[in-house]
Amino acid sequence: MTDLTPVLNELLKGHDAPPTAKPSLTLQNIDEFLKEAYRINSHITTLHAYLRNIRQSYLSTAPPPRRTHLAKDTQWKYLTDRQREEIDAETKQLLRELNASIRNLAEAEQLRQDTDSTVTRKKYARLGLGAIGSWAAGGAGQTKSSEQELEEARANTISGHRESVLWYLRQKLQACGSFQASMMEKRITREMEKNKSVLANSRAGQMPELGGFSDGGSVPLSKHQASTAAHHIESQELDPEQELTPEQIQVFEKENQDMLKHYESTLVQVQTAEKSLVEIGQLQAQLVNNLATQSAHVDQLVSDSFLTTENVGGGNKQLKKATERKSTAKYWNTTSILLTTPNHNRTLERLNIKFVICGSERARSCLPEPPEPPESPGIAARVRPLSTTRILFTKARLAAASPHAMSPHTSPQNSSSVFKSNSNSNSTKNNSTGTPNRRLQNITAHMSPSNTTSFGANAVPQAPEDPLFGLMAAYRADTNPQKVDLGIGAYRDNDAKPWVLPVVKKADEILRNDPALNHEYLPIAGLASFTSAAAKLILGASSPAIAEKRVCSLQTISGTGAVHLGGAFLSKFYPGKPTVYFSNPTWANHNQIFSNVHIPIATYPYFSKETKGLDFEGMKKAISGAPERSIILLHACAHNPTGVDPTQDQWKELAEILKQKSHFPFFDCAYQGFASGDLAKDAWAVRYFVEQGFELCIAQSFSKNLGLYGERAGCFHFVTNPGTDAETTVKRIASQLAILQRSEISNPPAYGARVASLILNDEALFKEWEENLRTMSGRIITMRDALKNKLQELGTPGTWNHITDQIGMFSFTGLNEAQVLKLREVAHIYMTKNGRISMAGLNTNNVEYFAKAVDKVVRESQ
Repeated sequence: MTDLTPVLNELLKGHDAPPTAKPSLTLQNIDEFLKEAYRINSHITTLHAYLRNIRQSYLSTAPPPRRTHLAKDTQWKYLTDRQREEIDAETKQLLRELNASIRNLAEAEQLRQDTDSTVTRKKYARLGLGAIGSWAAGGAGQTKSSEQELEEARANTISGHRESVLWYLRQKLQACGSFQASMMEKRITREMEKNKSVLANSRAGQMPELGGFSDGGSVPLSKHQASTAAHHIESQELDPEQELTPEQIQVFEKENQDMLKHYESTLVQVQTAEKSLVEIGQLQAQLVNNLATQSAHVDQLVSDSFLTTENVGGGNKQLKKATERKSTAKYWNTTSILLTTPNHNRTLERLNIKFVICGSERARSCLPEPPEPPESPGIAARVRPLSTTRILFTKARLAAASPHAMSPHTSPQNSSSVFKSNSNSNSTKNNSTGTPNRRLQNITAHMSPSNTTSFGANAVPQAPEDPLFGLMAAYRADTNPQKVDLGIGAYRDNDAKPWVLPVVKKADEILRNDPALNHEYLPIAGLASFTSAAAKLILGASSPAIAEKRVCSLQTISGTGAVHLGGAFLSKFYPGKPTVYFSNPTWANHNQIFSNVHIPIATYPYFSKETKGLDFEGMKKAISGAPERSIILLHACAHNPTGVDPTQDQWKELAEILKQKSHFPFFDCAYQGFASGDLAKDAWAVRYFVEQGFELCIAQSFSKNLGLYGERAGCFHFVTNPGTDAETTVKRIASQLAILQRSEISNPPAYGARVASLILNDEALFKEWEENLRTMSGRIITMRDALKNKLQELGTPGTWNHITDQIGMFSFTGLNEAQVLKLREVAHIYMTKNGRISMAGLNTNNVEYFAKAVDKVVRESQ
């Protein structure tokens, strides 16, 4: 069919007439409706045919056939109870989806009819004069023209046809649902009949008729007799006293006794195994204690080795000082004097050690030469470890025990062993300078051998200090009374003090007074009451993912641990070695976490420096251009560090892009309820993506919204997409997450999780928590308004609407690094170099001071 609308529009344009609107009734529009109806009808037909094909297998209560050649010829497949349950669940899900599709198609058709009716009514209301004009023209009160009636009749014909199509689809879906319901009902009925006939079937080979044994012995029942017996049992109430003979009752009692003995025997085995497990546990505990003792001994040995090293090092220092200290002996005119006696001489000869007092302008005590290798190993053992203290003590003893040697009248000829006088001054100088230095080096090398580390500067370079914590240290060291901390992301009250939430104080009081409180390990996955409540908080209590058991949750070390656990899991199991994309800028720790788990990183544009808002077009372009199946990290609310969030319509556009590219969303949610004061509003983006059927994961923190900064309470959630095997899939994922958790932290911390669990699961405490959230978020919103108003009152150059347009704890002020450093130097205001401030650091006492400082810096830097 040719569309003449463009030709007509050209003709109208030539006569300066407005072009015609695009007709709503086109073949394309009709085809769209029929295509959707045909698709739904084909699905219903396929489902109905599938149910008819499996009906025999589904309804059969017979056991599986044996593996024989006869079993291969059967036309039906044996189904287990689990398979039947899966078929029921899948069929119900398909019926719900088909019903929803029909409902959506009907709503779309109704909207089209209403639109066409409204357009037609307005069209002819403009062209005509209404009822009065029609009456004046002789129409006797006729309100509609023939053209309008013709157009309405045409529209009614199309609407009637489409209504009949919708009625047909509903009837087919109803028939399919009725067929499935009848299958389920018949299956249940057959199961009941089978259960009722168990007694008769079990005794069919022993009873010729219901009621007793034959006189001639047991006779097997035929199929007809067994069927009659089963029918008899179904039609009457069983009364063992009346229907069974004493012999049959005895048989039943004997079987009951045998079964009881079997159960008792099994119980004994279980108790024995339990006792063995307890003994094994005790042995393991004893082994752990022994290992702990051995570890303590090893630590003590290491400590002793450190002390030994320190002592040796101290001795070396004393030795060096002794070589530099002047001698207390008197100066002698002679160059060298003998300082020994015959006894000492023999000792020196044995040890091969010579002591010399060097007489010159500067007397020194010269160190001994290294001993030659002795003949006896005993002597070597005594000579080699000779310490500085023993050497000096030997020298003192020699000097004290040789009065003749100390006398200037002593003759060298009267001594049995002498140091020959050396008249050469150069020889004396060499002995007093070169040789002692060499000896000192040899002794120092022997007593304190040098060790080189395996982790030198080339292998382990000095890491830069974390800028945020360095900023905190600089703030604490500042003694100026007007200093302002706008760096750290933690809530402060109007007096710049940490605020413990009143509801947290109540939960803490409840825990401390709980007599059952202990400090035992939590399970690897964490406190179950906490993780389940956390999942409901972020996904919604009525989330389809929770109802369909498509979610697994693990307690983590706050949001940081949750991001790390998710990154480690994706690094190990996500196929294709993907790249993770996060916003530019983003929380600085995102870079380090994903780099440490060896996932390539990239960024997408997020913040516009010109508008100080969201660069949505750049964000969409980058995500669309990323390779398929990339990981896209998204801030659920209160973007850190910019405070800029997408609108709900923008979130919908992003979801569509991610779905087209098969990207994997990774939500980081650290400020739910803290951003706007509304828990559901702050979780809207996450819930929308789950409703759209995405497979995704969520890192959730309770540091900000519960003030549990040091307790490190967090949660990681993995949501798989809908499907018949979703529950099995999420179980497998949970098992691998538990292994990763075990290797990282083994068990998460308990106290913060217990506080959060009390608040999340108690209705009164939860309501009070919502009030506390509104208090915190409300004060931050007030500070945003106050700062913007102060800057506008001062006439500070630039626009400052972004202060109130942004949301959450942080705000990107737009100040550059030079201005930030100037504020720190002059006004003692501490913020990160990129101009991000924590709004919680502002209060009624310092907001004006901060605004004036910003005004001054901005004006001076223009």
